[in-house]
Amino acid sequence: ASLLVIDYPAQTPGHVAKILDAFSTRACESGDKFGFPVRLLLLEREAEGEWFKTIAPAGSRGDLVRDFCFTEGAELEHRLSPLSRADLITIMRGRLPNLGPLSDDELYSALLRVDSNLSLDGEAFAPRPFFAAATGQAIADAVASGKTPGDIINTLQRKEVLATLIERERRQFWSEGEAPYGADERRRQKLHENLLIIATMALNLPRRRFEEECPEGARKYLPNSETLDGERYHRMAGGDPEDMFNRLEPDILGEFFVLDSLKHRDSATRQSLIEAGLRLGEDDAAIFLSRCALDFPDDWNALDCLRPEGDLAAMRTFAKAAFNIAALLSDDHFKNVEIVVSDAVSLSDGRMDQSLSESAAKALVNKGIRLGALGRSEDEIAAYDEVLARFGAATELPLREIVAKALVNKGIRLGALGRSEDEIAAYDEVLARFGAATELPLREIVAKALVNKGIRLGALGRSEDEIAAYDEVREGHPLDLRVHLGEGAS
Repeated sequence: ASLLVIDYPAQTPGHVAKILDAFSTRACESGDKFGFPVRLLLLEREAEGEWFKTIAPAGSRGDLVRDFCFTEGAELEHRLSPLSRADLITIMRGRLPNLGPLSDDELYSALLRVDSNLSLDGEAFAPRPFFAAATGQAIADAVASGKTPGDIINTLQRKEVLATLIERERRQFWSEGEAPYGADERRRQKLHENLLIIATMALNLPRRRFEEECPEGARKYLPNSETLDGERYHRMAGGDPEDMFNRLEPDILGEFFVLDSLKHRDSATRQSLIEAGLRLGEDDAAIFLSRCALDFPDDWNALDCLRPEGDLAAMRTFAKAAFNIAALLSDDHFKNVEIVVSDAVSLSDGRMDQSLSESAAKALVNKGIRLGALGRSEDEIAAYDEVLARFGAATELPLREIVAKALVNKGIRLGALGRSEDEIAAYDEVLARFGAATELPLREIVAKALVNKGIRLGALGRSEDEIAAYDEVREGHPLDLRVHLGEGAS
């Protein structure tokens, strides 16, 4: 049997698609498949999104790949279970010197404090092996520096563990020579770490793109063709710096490194690196921002949510991240949602950039939906009103579609509050603004508004008006009448 593992397939979906296509074709052409069990495991944070559409596209080739995929509910002969408590403690002890009577319970309690590993809905998972190894190493390094095991194990926190790990890498692999380092070495080291910051924000940075598109304002903080040490960068992040500047992995270590490093840069350096990372990373940098918001919300907030100031491409990336973050952050950190969405909207003001405006409008709609889920109905309605006020005059189809969805959502919330006439007025505004539209997405939203209006009229005992609304759907806006749910910003 063979088990093949591909880490981060979303970063190179085209290459993964070729591999899957070749395997699937071979399996179908050979009468006995491969003659032995073959399993391919793709490791990614989310098993959805554009990357999966690339590796299994619509059509015959994608159908072939999907035929070999496990589906929900399928019986798996070889399930991958989380490591047991005993396994995790073994990993920790493997990095510890003989520290005397440290019990398994003490070690595991320290690990749980470092890696609570909760899902968005609060479900607890087993601590991750990476943190078991990192926590054990942090305890060992602290003891080596003269601290007592008891003091360390009762106070150790996640950021302390990650900082210890990065400092160890810096001392053993990233630096040249022995400490104390001279001024020239400290300067070279900082330049390369700045490059690692923007490459990590970009979730890997092609060298050619860096050379051709890096903002001029950031170049003075980064190594140039004469000062770049490819061997040093390889020690820092692996890969081949001649082709690609790799990010610092695993993800959570890279996120902490970026946030902690930026915190210690002066404001001019920090802002230049943020803008460069967002500009060069585009959608991948938006993903990185979303991960920082999830994993280190307080640190991310303390750095103004990594908000750009002057670069338009960086602003687009930030607004895309705001749209994602509005849906992802837990209720405990909803204040950060309000901050980042407000920032995205303010960045779009007066810039007449469709991509930026579209992401900002979507973020506002998602914010409204979240406010409704929190029971803040009036604030939800205010968010939809802000979409209308800021983007209601737009002529571009994507923005008009978002405005129409916001109005439908507003009507639904008004109805839930018992404000039936206001609800009907919201649907009537959809009809007034978009009733004559010929574009299919708008026609569908108008139809949903009519269906919702009909349902409300029926509940008010206005049966003739209800029937007239359904007749209008049938005659001008064909749609399944069962559809009358609110719209998110997709």
